[in-house]
Amino acid sequence: MRDRHLYMKPIFLFVITLISIALPSSAQQDATAALESKIEECLHRIDNLRRSESKFRDDSLQVINARLMTYLKKTCSRQSGLLQDEVRPTDSIGNPVTGMNILTSEDNKLRIYCWDTWTGKSQHSFNALAQIAAKGNATRVKVMNDIAGGDDNADHAGTYFTDICTVHTLLGKTVYLLMDHKVYGNKGGSHAVHSYEIDKGSLIPVPIFKTNGKLQNTVAVEHDLAPYGEWAEDDANIKLSDDKKTMFVPLLKKELPTLSRKDSLNEARKLVNTADSDGALKGDYYIYRFDGFHFVYDKEANKGLKQQ
Repeated sequence: MRDRHLYMKPIFLFVITLISIALPSSAQQDATAALESKIEECLHRIDNLRRSESKFRDDSLQVINARLMTYLKKTCSRQSGLLQDEVRPTDSIGNPVTGMNILTSEDNKLRIYCWDTWTGKSQHSFNALAQIAAKGNATRVKVMNDIAGGDDNADHAGTYFTDICTVHTLLGKTVYLLMDHKVYGNKGGSHAVHSYEIDKGSLIPVPIFKTNGKLQNTVAVEHDLAPYGEWAEDDANIKLSDDKKTMFVPLLKKELPTLSRKDSLNEARKLVNTADSDGALKGDYYIYRFDGFHFVYDKEANKGLKQQ
């Protein structure tokens, strides 16, 4: 009997160990599922409200967007494991939910949640929240855009984040490049790239773009009217090469021959979105090269370019 008890004790400890390992994983799955469910619920409500003709539509949109922002701030600051897990909300039949961009850096240290609040009249207004890895297992959050005015710059309410890219300096520093759009209703828009680093859980602007001897942390292409007479989102985008060593900033024409809307868009793609046989972009782009520390304006490559 004594021998049996001695034999059972290691088995019992082994089972307890397995359970203790499985519980955190299960708890994390539950936390991710709860987050996805809440996002789906709020986006579904926002989508229904934006189509509504109720006199309470605008107030209701303000309330549901504030509710989603509050939930994300609370959950993302407390659930560090979310950064390591894929967050992909789906509807009741398993289709991916549209209406929110969830962008995650390659190293899983930064994630952006961004969505159209549908509160704008002609200009689109967006909410966005960053979840940032901090020391140990902690995470912090930073409000990037908030229609309620809770961000650092009220102008950010018109910004839609579309991508996160990373580059590494020769000293091993990781720099995060956040790309965003502004949409001015039927008047056009802009595209920008901003550079940040993470320091003790904070997202800090870091000047990495060098032009005319000056360093800045933002490069933007902005215009009063849609390029070529029509807002063609891809044609006005700042682009990075696959190896992230070259940045292409489109040179937008101020004047073009009068063309039909369809011909105008086709002509824009010929002018801007052309490529060499090796896939490298050419044409109307200012070119910046990454020298291991900064993206530097390439004077030689840009010699033939001039604003028209």
